[in-house]
Amino acid sequence: MPRAGHSVAQHPDGLARRREIVEELDRFVAASARADLDCLVQWMRAVDRLETGDRVGAEPHVAACLRLAEELRQPLHRWNATRLRVTCLLLEGRTAEAKEGMHEALEFGRQALGGLALDGFLAQRAELLWQQGRHEETVALLETGIRTRREERTLRCGLALVLAESGAVARARAEIDALAGAGVASWPRGHHWLAQVSWLGRAAAAVGDRARAAEVYGLLAPYADRTVMIGPSFFCQGSVARGLGVLAGALERWDEAAAHFETALAVDRGMGAAPYVAFTERDRDATMGARPGAAGRPVVPAGPPARAPDAPVRAVFRREEGFWTVAWQDAVVRVKDTRGLRYLAHLLARPGREVHVLDLVAAVQNEPEHAARRHLATADAGTVLDATARAAYRRRLADLRDELEEAGAYGDLGRTDRLRAEMEFLTEQLASAMGVGGAARRVGGPSERARSAVTQNIRSTLKRLVQAVPALHEGLARRIRTGAFCAYEPDPSRPVAWRL
Repeated sequence: MPRAGHSVAQHPDGLARRREIVEELDRFVAASARADLDCLVQWMRAVDRLETGDRVGAEPHVAACLRLAEELRQPLHRWNATRLRVTCLLLEGRTAEAKEGMHEALEFGRQALGGLALDGFLAQRAELLWQQGRHEETVALLETGIRTRREERTLRCGLALVLAESGAVARARAEIDALAGAGVASWPRGHHWLAQVSWLGRAAAAVGDRARAAEVYGLLAPYADRTVMIGPSFFCQGSVARGLGVLAGALERWDEAAAHFETALAVDRGMGAAPYVAFTERDRDATMGARPGAAGRPVVPAGPPARAPDAPVRAVFRREEGFWTVAWQDAVVRVKDTRGLRYLAHLLARPGREVHVLDLVAAVQNEPEHAARRHLATADAGTVLDATARAAYRRRLADLRDELEEAGAYGDLGRTDRLRAEMEFLTEQLASAMGVGGAARRVGGPSERARSAVTQNIRSTLKRLVQAVPALHEGLARRIRTGAFCAYEPDPSRPVAWRL
């Protein structure tokens, strides 16, 4: 059986070799009728098409991968297939479905890989926050990842770009200097290299570092026909040519910049990547607007008209004398007042807005926000792991990763299994010990107590509502997100006019 190395799948010069591997696997599948290998082949072909901007060509392979994964019912294949579907949803900007898919993928990944699957979840979560322009949250998530994860250069390049885009120029410069001090050309061309170089280059352009912008432009130019992929199949950020356009503008190579942006828009539109079409247009307008003698925005052909959204669904979620009336179209149910219903009503009144559980509790219990926070914050039992223990866990994880590479190189499967088991345990312990923004989670702390209680109340309430009105599963239950921050995230393609 042929070996499909992970590094080949992400190496920017390894596209031809990856295709050779897929052809070998195809022949092996045809001869052996192995559905599990066929699922892997479909996944690799989908990644291949997405990396070259061929979204239409990727679709049949995405569909086949999802179908085979469901038939096989194996966690690893379901993890691969689900995160591939999330990649496509993020590419289109379908945030509500992408968030649901991320949690589904994380569950399959935990079953297959344990705590190691958390990397993929955090990568997709960071991309979603970045896509939405939520820079502070993205920075916090990246900084947490840098403290606990192996792909430090990738995360720090992303951090440099987010800092630069949010106006934190001094911090962005410090990250760029630390990353590129020895020269970007010396970086290993392996996992995530295209993303690393693209992000660092755009950060350098944003802070006016022409020397590094020129260095990155030369390195990136041969890959203008690719897309920025992370994972593989964690997310795709559209055309590499967008970053080349930004870099060419920073170097005042205006004709080249215009050509790169034209290429990027063609690729992004062809992929149905609506968020990245908007980002590319934004970068093009800002870049070309700085050209000497530029007179306003360049005129570009209009794309196809957007499809009109469906008519709003008529729905009711209203409190009436100790009872609540909940209706969806023609189905109606009346239920006794509970905290879970009040939490849901508070979220429905604020579609798309994240509400911290402490604020949600304060609002429902009619307590002033700050008084509720002070009352809840009076006592806890300390941190889950103290600073010394957390540092020791991180050091041991770093050692284990090195040992795992060595065991893999020698084909020592028994040792590999033991190392993975220990890494899974330590990763789970660290993840459970970290709270919002990477702070140490406190045993019995206010946020944790509120998160647990609110989540239980909301889930039990939704379960009762869906039993009474099954249509509320799709219309309401799937649109509610719980955790430290809760939110109602309506489907933009099917607006709901809730009467509260």
